[in-house]
Amino acid sequence: MSWNRQMAFDPSIGGQPKLIEQLCLAKEMGFSENEIIAALEMNNTNSKSKCYNPFNDTSEMIDKLTLVQKHKNAPETTDHPPRYLNDSNDQRLRYIDRYRRSDDSDSSSSSCTSNNHGNCAENNNTSLKFPPHWTSTTLTPRTTSVNRSASFTNALGYTSGYSSALRRPKSYLSTLSTSTTDRDSLERKLTELCSEHEELKIMIERKDEIIDEQHHKLEEMNDINERYEIIQEKLNKTDDDLKKCRCENAAMEREILRLKNPEKTIKEMENEIIQLRQENREYREKQSTLVCTTCMDHPRNVLYMPCLHFICCSNCAYNSDTCSICRTRIMGKVEVYQ
Repeated sequence: MSWNRQMAFDPSIGGQPKLIEQLCLAKEMGFSENEIIAALEMNNTNSKSKCYNPFNDTSEMIDKLTLVQKHKNAPETTDHPPRYLNDSNDQRLRYIDRYRRSDDSDSSSSSCTSNNHGNCAENNNTSLKFPPHWTSTTLTPRTTSVNRSASFTNALGYTSGYSSALRRPKSYLSTLSTSTTDRDSLERKLTELCSEHEELKIMIERKDEIIDEQHHKLEEMNDINERYEIIQEKLNKTDDDLKKCRCENAAMEREILRLKNPEKTIKEMENEIIQLRQENREYREKQSTLVCTTCMDHPRNVLYMPCLHFICCSNCAYNSDTCSICRTRIMGKVEVYQ
């Protein structure tokens, strides 16, 4: 049975098709089994599940495998533990290493006199009482049946050197108490800030509700304004119709008043007929009498010679030398009496 097939049946893999496919791809790319397992451990450092989770994508898997190779090939120093270790253990180890170095420098710079030599020895033998979660630094690997990589095993063995530093005697209890006091004050400030944050959050929610209400009222006002404009247009149209109806009503009232007195109406119409007849007669008389084409006021009474055109009155004939119709030179003018 190949390694890929064996990993597929492993309980920590959980039969996940995506993870099995990624393992096969990493194996085909030339990575060793230990490197693949170390990359899986690095990818699932913060996971609480007993089964390994697959990589997000192929690029992430390649990055993890490359990082594992770098850690495997690079020489590890006591000052810089591997990066893929747990962050909480790494923080504890750095804190312990700082106290160890400060204690060593203090012991090398100061010398005990013959009178307090016993007290110094007693202080060196006293152990610093760290909290329980600081003193327990044993790293427990994931409970899986998969073989761990050599690099990950070396990293776990490397951290065992720091476990003895936790039990070394320390002489900076005052510094530790000060840091504890500072931590308590910071926790109190954090609690106050959290409460202020909650109050501000509640205040913001109230303001948001007020803003929503104002938006709702504004939308209602906009709807009311639109309805008002429509009603105003209808009212203007109704006013125009009303004015038109009033004019028609006044005309009809005048017609009714006129029809109530038929004799007066008939008399007015007869007078109008007589006036029209007189105007017609005068117009006919004017049409029967030829008027002068120049002044259009006096009748024609001059005959031009030799063209014999009869178009002008005696007042206008003496002021012209040519006929206005044929443009012939007037040789003589004969006045005609009708």
